[in-house]
Amino acid sequence: MTETTTNKSNRKAIIQGSLVIGLPLLAMAAAYLFFPANSQQKDDLLSWLGTTNHGTLVEPRVSIAGDTFSANDGQPWQVGANNKWKLMVATHGTCDDACQQALYLTRQIHKLIPKRINRLERFYISSQPASPDLQQLLESEHGNIPALLDSSGVFFDKIAQSNAPDDCQGCYYLIAPDGEMVLFYTPQHEYKKVIKDLKVLL
Repeated sequence: MTETTTNKSNRKAIIQGSLVIGLPLLAMAAAYLFFPANSQQKDDLLSWLGTTNHGTLVEPRVSIAGDTFSANDGQPWQVGANNKWKLMVATHGTCDDACQQALYLTRQIHKLIPKRINRLERFYISSQPASPDLQQLLESEHGNIPALLDSSGVFFDKIAQSNAPDDCQGCYYLIAPDGEMVLFYTPQHEYKKVIKDLKVLL
């Protein structure tokens, strides 16, 4: 009986010791993976994502960090003005049913990550100005998210240089805080899998 009690105590001590050593290492690993301090760490993270993510990794790399768009209030807007990730619903022309479904879907996805909700923001971007009806929809049902105008077509030109669809109604793109497009999603992606990606990154 004494030997059994001693063995249990030893196992408990080993487990406690492992936790003392292991938890700081796990914290360091998490910081390395999810808060990359340099481009090499970011490359490592993206390489890892390429085998585990549910969205499609944008290849080759596309960045819109230095590009300026017009917001729906007429003010210039640039990616990278804050430290938030971004979900961009994009369309070349008017926002049709598939586009509006993507807006609805990204809104629901945003709501379903309450602990991370402040780390993500949503946008709509098009090569044409948002119609009054769309502006009203964005204001009444989507928290007045910005409708960005890409009048020069730079956003879609850069997408066209990658494997991401540049004219896909209902598609949306995940953009890192530094302005780099990381993943893209089509209407065929299940929202639960999108949420899994966001929980890893945010």
